[in-house]
Amino acid sequence: MTYANLAYALYYPAMELQGVFIRKRFNTRAYELKSLYKHKLYLMKNTVSNLLSVKLALVSFVLAGLFLFAPSHIQAQTTNELFIAPNITYVSSSTATSRVEEKILSIKSQFETVVHGSQAYADLTVKYAFYETILNKLQEGKTTKESLQTGLKYFGTDAASATSRSNLVTYKQEAINLLKQ
Repeated sequence: MTYANLAYALYYPAMELQGVFIRKRFNTRAYELKSLYKHKLYLMKNTVSNLLSVKLALVSFVLAGLFLFAPSHIQAQTTNELFIAPNITYVSSSTATSRVEEKILSIKSQFETVVHGSQAYADLTVKYAFYETILNKLQEGKTTKESLQTGLKYFGTDAASATSRSNLVTYKQEAINLLKQ
């Protein structure tokens, strides 16, 4: 073995040194380097495994704490007032049907003036679907209040999520004014 090979073997302790012929005076040094490398590798494995077990334990405690201390009832971000029809006197189902049909025709005519793809168009689409839902329930034979209640539930869907809350409240109030006696 040349000195270059020995220097290479000593410089890179990960190299397998057992099969390499090393002169007698370098045997002690090579053995020390090899055992030191194995010891450091053992310590590194222990450190990594300890670190992983500590992380696992920490995550377990955090999840257990969240489960134990989480409130039993979490309220939605929106209040339920938007989805509830008030207890007032409503017009009959036949009168409500004719009024809602007129409102739908009015909304359809507004579609021509609004730019397709704009926020105003999306809001108008929500308003149209709201009144369509009310009309469908009226045609199924539901009362005016039940139909309005079902229409108001449409505001909680993903389709109406892009519409501002103030617009939804305005649409609700318009429908109440349209359907009350």
